[in-house]
Amino acid sequence: MVTLIDVKNNEEVKTYMEQGDKFLGSMGFTEHSLRHSTIVSNIASNILKKLGYSDREVELAAIAGFCTTLVMW
Repeated sequence: MVTLIDVKNNEEVKTYMEQGDKFLGSMGFTEHSLRHSTIVSNIASNILKKLGYSDREVELAAIAGFCTTLVMW
């Protein structure tokens, strides 16, 4: 079963995040990719947790939130 930690430690995901930071940095943004992904991940998991979803669904929301930045690249 894939977890948020697995996704965060995945080399391909890390590469996309680093490239996203470089791209956004050239536009004047600093460290937006990883920071933003972590914030969205936390918010998504907290919402589902407060609504009473299962631990797995909360974890999947965290993963989906973390990956939102990846779909932009």
